[in-house]
Amino acid sequence: MEKLLLSDYDNFNKDGKRKSEDAEYEKQMKDKVKVGPAEYFKAYNVGLVDKQNPSDVEAVAGATNAHTSFVEYANKLIEAAQKGDTKEIKVAAPKRLKIIFQKNRVYARFLLLELL
Repeated sequence: MEKLLLSDYDNFNKDGKRKSEDAEYEKQMKDKVKVGPAEYFKAYNVGLVDKQNPSDVEAVAGATNAHTSFVEYANKLIEAAQKGDTKEIKVAAPKRLKIIFQKNRVYARFLLLELL
């Protein structure tokens, strides 16, 4: 298997802005579950590059739904990349996640994964 060099997983709000860069959303999440997207998306991205296997990346306490989605989408993207497809993958969040994210239409998105 080729080596994964970069992961840029994040969720995006209905306006296409990164959840990890939304200070208000970060505060809401930290107040509610003690961890925000800036912290857990970074942990998942770093973990994927370090571990090279999405299932080996540890879930961050308070961000288990994000971890479940991360593992699913990372596996899909890695599978596509191994076939030579390096396009960005966008996935609409399932209904159960829409509730957690204040009913905004949330997108989980990986930007291009570079393989060595």
